[in-house]
Amino acid sequence: MSRHKESVIDHVKKGTYRPKRHANAALEQTALGFELLREAPPPPESIASCKLAVDMWETIVPTLARTGRLAPEDLQLLEQIFLQVGILEVYNEYLTQTDGDPATLIKIADARMRLIRPIAEMLSKFGVTSYGRQQLAATLVAVNQKRQKRAVDDLIEGADEGD
Repeated sequence: MSRHKESVIDHVKKGTYRPKRHANAALEQTALGFELLREAPPPPESIASCKLAVDMWETIVPTLARTGRLAPEDLQLLEQIFLQVGILEVYNEYLTQTDGDPATLIKIADARMRLIRPIAEMLSKFGVTSYGRQQLAATLVAVNQKRQKRAVDDLIEGADEGD
Protein backbone atom coordinates (compact mmCIF):
# COMPACT_ATOMS: atom_id res chain seq x y z
CA MET A 1 0.00 0.00 0.00
CA SER A 2 1.41 3.40 -0.94
CA ARG A 3 2.04 6.02 1.68
CA HIS A 4 0.74 9.59 1.48
CA LYS A 5 3.59 11.92 0.46
CA GLU A 6 3.69 15.05 2.53
CA SER A 7 4.24 18.41 0.87
CA VAL A 8 7.33 20.51 1.48
CA ILE A 9 5.17 22.90 3.54
CA ASP A 10 4.05 20.03 5.82
CA HIS A 11 7.65 18.96 6.33
CA VAL A 12 8.66 22.51 7.26
CA LYS A 13 5.77 22.83 9.71
CA LYS A 14 6.73 19.53 11.37
CA GLY A 15 10.42 20.40 11.41
CA THR A 16 11.34 17.44 9.20
CA TYR A 17 12.29 19.47 6.12
CA ARG A 18 15.70 18.62 4.66
CA PRO A 19 16.81 20.60 1.57
CA LYS A 20 18.65 17.68 -0.02
CA ARG A 21 15.76 15.30 0.48
CA HIS A 22 12.93 17.63 -0.54
CA ALA A 23 14.53 19.86 -3.21
CA ASN A 24 12.98 18.09 -6.23
CA ALA A 25 9.45 18.49 -4.84
CA ALA A 26 9.78 22.25 -5.34
CA LEU A 27 10.45 21.96 -9.06
CA GLU A 28 7.05 20.40 -9.76
CA GLN A 29 5.28 23.71 -9.31
CA THR A 30 4.80 26.10 -12.22
CA ALA A 31 7.42 28.80 -12.26
CA LEU A 32 5.26 31.90 -12.34
CA GLY A 33 1.98 30.49 -11.03
CA PHE A 34 -0.36 31.70 -13.78
CA GLU A 35 -2.87 29.90 -15.94
CA LEU A 36 -1.72 28.59 -19.33
CA LEU A 37 -3.80 28.13 -22.46
CA ARG A 38 -3.99 24.56 -23.74
CA GLU A 39 -5.76 25.45 -26.99
CA ALA A 40 -4.70 28.16 -29.38
CA PRO A 41 -7.27 30.82 -30.22
CA PRO A 42 -7.88 31.68 -33.87
CA PRO A 43 -5.88 34.52 -35.38
CA PRO A 44 -7.23 37.93 -34.32
CA GLU A 45 -9.15 40.07 -36.78
CA SER A 46 -6.39 42.68 -36.77
CA ILE A 47 -4.03 40.34 -38.66
CA ALA A 48 -6.63 38.56 -40.79
CA SER A 49 -5.75 40.59 -43.89
CA CYS A 50 -2.07 39.50 -43.79
CA LYS A 51 -1.57 35.96 -45.05
CA LEU A 52 2.00 35.70 -43.73
CA ALA A 53 0.93 36.82 -40.23
CA VAL A 54 -2.00 34.38 -40.19
CA ASP A 55 0.25 31.52 -41.38
CA MET A 56 2.80 32.34 -38.68
CA TRP A 57 0.05 32.59 -36.02
CA GLU A 58 -1.39 29.22 -37.06
CA THR A 59 2.09 27.65 -36.89
CA ILE A 60 3.55 29.24 -33.76
CA VAL A 61 0.62 29.87 -31.39
CA PRO A 62 -0.75 26.27 -31.37
CA THR A 63 2.77 24.98 -30.63
CA LEU A 64 3.12 27.42 -27.73
CA ALA A 65 -0.27 26.36 -26.35
CA ARG A 66 0.41 22.64 -26.78
CA THR A 67 3.77 22.87 -25.01
CA GLY A 68 2.46 24.95 -22.10
CA ARG A 69 4.19 28.24 -22.97
CA LEU A 70 1.17 30.42 -23.72
CA ALA A 71 -0.72 32.46 -21.12
CA PRO A 72 -3.83 34.54 -21.86
CA GLU A 73 -1.74 37.63 -21.13
CA ASP A 74 0.59 36.73 -24.01
CA LEU A 75 -2.07 37.00 -26.72
CA GLN A 76 -1.99 40.81 -26.97
CA LEU A 77 1.79 40.84 -27.22
CA LEU A 78 1.74 38.14 -29.90
CA GLU A 79 -0.90 40.09 -31.80
CA GLN A 80 1.36 43.15 -31.79
CA ILE A 81 4.29 41.04 -33.00
CA PHE A 82 2.23 39.62 -35.85
CA LEU A 83 1.03 43.11 -36.81
CA GLN A 84 4.71 43.85 -37.45
CA VAL A 85 4.75 40.80 -39.74
CA GLY A 86 2.09 42.62 -41.78
CA ILE A 87 4.60 45.42 -42.37
CA LEU A 88 7.16 42.78 -43.35
CA GLU A 89 4.73 41.48 -45.97
CA VAL A 90 4.47 45.00 -47.43
CA TYR A 91 8.28 45.14 -47.72
CA ASN A 92 8.25 41.74 -49.44
CA GLU A 93 5.70 43.07 -51.91
CA TYR A 94 7.86 46.15 -52.59
CA LEU A 95 10.81 43.87 -53.33
CA THR A 96 8.84 42.01 -56.00
CA GLN A 97 7.47 45.21 -57.56
CA THR A 98 10.73 47.18 -57.68
CA ASP A 99 12.06 47.82 -61.19
CA GLY A 100 15.48 46.43 -60.27
CA ASP A 101 17.18 49.62 -59.17
CA PRO A 102 19.98 48.37 -56.86
CA ALA A 103 19.83 51.36 -54.52
CA THR A 104 16.10 50.90 -53.97
CA LEU A 105 16.46 47.13 -53.49
CA ILE A 106 19.19 47.66 -50.88
CA LYS A 107 17.09 50.21 -48.98
CA ILE A 108 14.05 47.92 -48.91
CA ALA A 109 16.15 44.90 -47.95
CA ASP A 110 17.81 46.88 -45.16
CA ALA A 111 14.46 48.09 -43.79
CA ARG A 112 13.17 44.52 -44.00
CA MET A 113 16.13 43.18 -41.99
CA ARG A 114 15.71 45.91 -39.35
CA LEU A 115 12.12 44.68 -38.92
CA ILE A 116 12.93 40.94 -38.91
CA ARG A 117 15.49 41.21 -36.08
CA PRO A 118 13.09 42.56 -33.42
CA ILE A 119 10.35 40.13 -34.51
CA ALA A 120 12.72 37.19 -34.09
CA GLU A 121 13.98 38.58 -30.78
CA MET A 122 10.45 39.01 -29.42
CA LEU A 123 9.40 35.54 -30.53
CA SER A 124 12.53 34.03 -29.00
CA LYS A 125 11.24 35.20 -25.59
CA PHE A 126 8.44 32.67 -26.01
CA GLY A 127 10.91 29.87 -26.65
CA VAL A 128 10.14 29.69 -30.39
CA THR A 129 13.80 29.32 -31.31
CA SER A 130 16.08 26.66 -29.81
CA TYR A 131 18.22 29.34 -28.15
CA GLY A 132 15.07 31.00 -26.80
CA ARG A 133 13.87 27.67 -25.37
CA GLN A 134 17.21 27.22 -23.59
CA GLN A 135 17.05 30.73 -22.12
CA LEU A 136 13.42 30.26 -21.13
CA ALA A 137 14.11 26.90 -19.47
CA ALA A 138 17.09 28.28 -17.54
CA THR A 139 15.10 31.30 -16.41
CA LEU A 140 12.12 29.22 -15.29
CA VAL A 141 14.30 26.80 -13.31
CA ALA A 142 16.04 29.72 -11.59
CA VAL A 143 12.70 31.40 -10.77
CA ASN A 144 11.33 28.12 -9.41
CA GLN A 145 14.32 27.56 -7.16
CA LYS A 146 14.32 31.13 -5.80
CA ARG A 147 10.57 31.10 -5.13
CA GLN A 148 10.72 27.73 -3.39
CA LYS A 149 13.72 28.72 -1.27
CA ARG A 150 11.99 31.96 -0.22
CA ALA A 151 8.79 30.08 0.65
CA VAL A 152 10.69 27.52 2.71
CA ASP A 153 12.74 30.24 4.44
CA ASP A 154 9.54 32.16 5.26
CA LEU A 155 7.98 29.03 6.71
CA ILE A 156 11.05 28.22 8.76
CA GLU A 157 11.26 31.78 10.10
CA GLY A 158 7.52 31.71 10.85
CA ALA A 159 7.89 28.41 12.71
CA ASP A 160 10.81 29.82 14.75
CA GLU A 161 8.77 32.86 15.76
CA GLY A 162 5.87 30.66 16.86
CA ASP A 163 8.03 28.68 19.32
